[in-house]
Amino acid sequence: MTLSAYPVLVASASNQAYIFHTDKRRENVGASGLLASVGEDWLDDALPGWQGQPDRAGGRPGRPERIEHDGREVVLHASGLVLALFAGRDDAVALVHALTTRCVEEAPGLDVCGIVGPQVALDAAEFALPDVVRRLFDDLPAVRVARPSPALRFQRIPIAAECSVSGLPASGFSRSPDPAEQRRSAVSLAKLHGFAASRERLCRAVGERGVDGGEFERISDVLDGDTDAVEWVGIVHVDVNGLGLLLEGMAKLVEAAAGQPPYRAYLDSYRTFSEEIDSCSWRALQAAVDDVAPRRPDEPQPGGSASRSPPPLVLPLVLAGDDVTLVADGRIAVELAASYLRQFEQLAAQSSSIKRVLEHPLAPLHRLTAAAGVALVKPHFPFSQAYSLADELKDVAKTAKEATDGKGPGLSALAFHVLYDSSDASWLRLRRTMTRRDALGQDVLLTAQPYVTSLPAGADEWSKAHDWGQLQTWVRALHEVDPTTGRSAIPRGQMHELRAALYRDREEAAHVFEMLRGNYPAAAALPDALFWRDGRPDGSQSWLATTALDAMNVAPFCSPRPTRPSPEEAGP
Repeated sequence: MTLSAYPVLVASASNQAYIFHTDKRRENVGASGLLASVGEDWLDDALPGWQGQPDRAGGRPGRPERIEHDGREVVLHASGLVLALFAGRDDAVALVHALTTRCVEEAPGLDVCGIVGPQVALDAAEFALPDVVRRLFDDLPAVRVARPSPALRFQRIPIAAECSVSGLPASGFSRSPDPAEQRRSAVSLAKLHGFAASRERLCRAVGERGVDGGEFERISDVLDGDTDAVEWVGIVHVDVNGLGLLLEGMAKLVEAAAGQPPYRAYLDSYRTFSEEIDSCSWRALQAAVDDVAPRRPDEPQPGGSASRSPPPLVLPLVLAGDDVTLVADGRIAVELAASYLRQFEQLAAQSSSIKRVLEHPLAPLHRLTAAAGVALVKPHFPFSQAYSLADELKDVAKTAKEATDGKGPGLSALAFHVLYDSSDASWLRLRRTMTRRDALGQDVLLTAQPYVTSLPAGADEWSKAHDWGQLQTWVRALHEVDPTTGRSAIPRGQMHELRAALYRDREEAAHVFEMLRGNYPAAAALPDALFWRDGRPDGSQSWLATTALDAMNVAPFCSPRPTRPSPEEAGP
């Protein structure tokens, strides 16, 4: 008897725009929780009796349902995404109806849409399910634009008062102590209502040090600019390299065990691989938060019992496996991103489920890496613009994947920018301000970004030149203190002169740098030359670059202490 099923895909769109529509952190957190509910609570309610898969906190024990035994199977469920199989088409349509109806009722403004694919014979000689799933992802945008946009739900006629934070028509009042912010739209009220549930979910992601609901609300308010506790806020956006290639080619990267049909090997591998990516993401964040957390002198390493200082100011807004967005105290944001990349790469390398796929001869890549962009801005800077800059910087970090010869995802890398000038937060404009031409007609770039956070064995010259450790060498030198005077070992006035010279003339800057190295012992650890030949990893372009300006910009946001090793690196 032929085993067949109807695949169904339900997915949200414009997730970042929905989450970051306003600059209110509580609304950002609530929106993140509503988005996560699509693949969690709403899915649970839409499929009575579904036990699901264990989540990253182990809160969902139970046997995953199988299409051959239960008539349905959830292949993938994540934030704003559900991929499932049903023996009957009516059940597949019912899932789309349940999730989209729930969205309209509880998350107005969130764009959730579904599509049901054709019936597929799972045990046929020609295994067509991977191609059908790929077509579902390709066809969903066309289905989405063919129906009315969620924006049409918020009509301006008859005339209504405007929401004080979102600009949409107001439909109710919040409990804000500020009367000017009490009028809220249905979208804003739904996000505020979802804050409490989302808080409980995200509290688990702030690390082993533990954060209760009160601490989470304090972090949210501080990073919202409600106090003067932080001068700078860092927006961190992380994306895994090459994950789409792996999922699209999953059918070719798995081998069925003895007596196991191909469709079962494909479904199990697809699900476990996706879940493991999600788990690595959560555990990497927990380890990274603990890594940058301030410790009292008497506080032991993790596992001890001494009292601990308050948790770091980190607010996770998006935790969707390959897509992570955080808001953090600017003083720890860059190091948090660097630690996250290292931890994620290490955890992925240790995962048997991930290694099984990456070690296949046909795998398009054999290491799983990620890229991060960090935008450092003032607390009241428009969040949507700050996120856009972080997203652009993430794309800059992704250029590190060109450092390989076309085989693999390249390297984990990050790019950052401290936004002093808020007139235009475009990376292209910012890069132009750091591009010069010297007297010899050579292009000079006053940045060496991106920086590679984990150098593999046998790294090439480009990777070594962009090593995160090179930047840390500069930072340590800038933080060094003269024990006799208690002042900076390299006078700040001299560094200001170097900064000014960098913008004036390359030869002048090189001369100032030589004087620094000759006059101050702390500068002896710096590279012999201020500028070095750089370019695109693939060699298509070249220019002169320097790490100096990056170091001067990021030094106030980096600790001079070395990063604590991960538990695996520290040993027993």
